[in-house]
Amino acid sequence: MTADAGRLHRLLNRVLSDDPLVRATAIQSAIFAFGTGTFITGEAVYSIKIIGLTVAEAGLGLTIGMASQFLVSIPFGRLADRIGARTCWGIGNALQAVAFLGWLFVHGFWPFIAVIVGREVTAQLGQIGWSTYRLAAFPRETRVRSGAYNRAALNVGFTMGALFGGVALATGSLTVIRFIPILTAVILLIGAAMIRRLPGAITEPSETQPAKAQPSAVAPDVPRGRPAIRNAGFIVTSFFDGLLSSHQTLLLTVIPLWLVADTNAPRVLLAWLFATNTIGAVLFQVPVSRTVKDLKTAMRAEARAAAFMVASCLIILVTDHTVIWLTIPLIWLAHVTVTGAELFESSASWSLQSELSDQSRLGDYQGVASVANTLGMIWTPALYTFLATDLHATGWLIIAAIVVTGAAGIRPSARLAERYLEEDHSAAKPAPAVAE
Repeated sequence: MTADAGRLHRLLNRVLSDDPLVRATAIQSAIFAFGTGTFITGEAVYSIKIIGLTVAEAGLGLTIGMASQFLVSIPFGRLADRIGARTCWGIGNALQAVAFLGWLFVHGFWPFIAVIVGREVTAQLGQIGWSTYRLAAFPRETRVRSGAYNRAALNVGFTMGALFGGVALATGSLTVIRFIPILTAVILLIGAAMIRRLPGAITEPSETQPAKAQPSAVAPDVPRGRPAIRNAGFIVTSFFDGLLSSHQTLLLTVIPLWLVADTNAPRVLLAWLFATNTIGAVLFQVPVSRTVKDLKTAMRAEARAAAFMVASCLIILVTDHTVIWLTIPLIWLAHVTVTGAELFESSASWSLQSELSDQSRLGDYQGVASVANTLGMIWTPALYTFLATDLHATGWLIIAAIVVTGAAGIRPSARLAERYLEEDHSAAKPAPAVAE
């Protein structure tokens, strides 16, 4: 093997694992991301130019759609436990394809609301199904690694989809733009067919849970144990993990707004920043995931994620008054540290879901985790933007303090969740037989 071929082989292994199931799910994730990424790039143009909505109507529709996701998360999680994670995943993708075809028939605000709600609800069904499948189909020691490969594949898929969607928009042809939801629907249907071909495996027993309690990803038994909503430690842990995932708020919202409104950096720098994040996620998500093996290392990863976010805040707060030749490298460095936070927090999140979920109610726990994560993050765009743009340096220090609070709170809440599972499983054990 030549040196160039060897480098290419190592690069491909960062995205496509040598594990057949990890590779299959990563390919499916890349296809899904390509389809949805293609549409998302042109969604605003489609909503305004084709459907005829105002900017305010389009924004309101997206908000209603996200709210509908929030409402169905827990029921969908319990459904995944009943009918199987793979089934939910595949049905979610197929129905989402139908929702995208619905865009072809939308004229006016209320039909738009119906389609956007349908898209978001079916997307949540697929997401809950996938996250549950990853826990149900992979043995405990490979769950975090599988999540890392899939995250890398998603980044590749979304990037390619965004480029494709951008080319479609660049044509300026409304006919071409109208074709985008059809392409997305076809890609999602291909993905749903691929999901159907994936194996349904039974997870290996954890140390605290009996083998008979392990669910099948195809046809699970009726869930045992107490509902996830009663596990206060898990809910609080998921909330704090959602707060720590606000690195996405910094990445996608606050830093770009700060660059445009409060610095002298050129706007074109934004493209380089997002490229840096994508490349970093593709190249380093899998290596970082190897550092997370259990609850202890997950807590360490959350602390590192918080440290990276705090470093980003401290770096960027000084760019308010720096000269341009210093502003550019400082903002780029702040973006690199946010990417570091993403890599460690993502790996920790996958481990927390694996270690702190009742193995007989994986879907239920994924639904509750989705709600709690959303509650931990949904308020950060408005608050962080206000703090950064109105309070400047003081605001960035407050953001850093919020992140530190999340990192400090997640450790005791994770211990509480772990104790809850141990007590639940101890109570579920049959009493020893008494000799007559």
